[in-house]
Amino acid sequence: MRISQQNAIFSRRDAPGRNGHSALIPLLKEETTKSKKIELKKQQEIIKLQREKQKQVTQIKKLQMEQKSKDLVLKRKQEEIKMMKKQKSNMLTKKANNLGKKTRAMRIAEQETPEERHSRRLSSQYSSFSARQKWNQVEKHISRNILRKHTVSQMESEMDRLVKDRERLGK
Repeated sequence: MRISQQNAIFSRRDAPGRNGHSALIPLLKEETTKSKKIELKKQQEIIKLQREKQKQVTQIKKLQMEQKSKDLVLKRKQEEIKMMKKQKSNMLTKKANNLGKKTRAMRIAEQETPEERHSRRLSSQYSSFSARQKWNQVEKHISRNILRKHTVSQMESEMDRLVKDRERLGK
């Protein structure tokens, strides 16, 4: 019996099924390593796409915040321009009302006779100091008005630029 058992063992080793099975093991190992590599690549790609998506989401939020801040600046600038225009119109109406009123000097001049006017003119001497003061006042007034108009025009151009930026970002 021992010989028959030994022959059976040898026959099992040399059997064609056994050799075919041993040849499949490296193939299976190779296939599993390939599938693991493919799975790893897919997972890495998924992680990469998730990171890109997160970057896009944060960029969108950042752009939304920038747009919101620009809108607030635009709104403030529009309110400032509106207030300046309102002040300008109020000043113009006050000036128009003042033009219609007679000054004290005009009332006195209407009540005076030509002789009184002539004597008053002769009695009041020309003063270069008072003329210089009046000139400086007029000069300051003109400079202030120029500065106001320049500021308003700058703000209007800034508002136009902000509106164009807003429209461009809105598209």
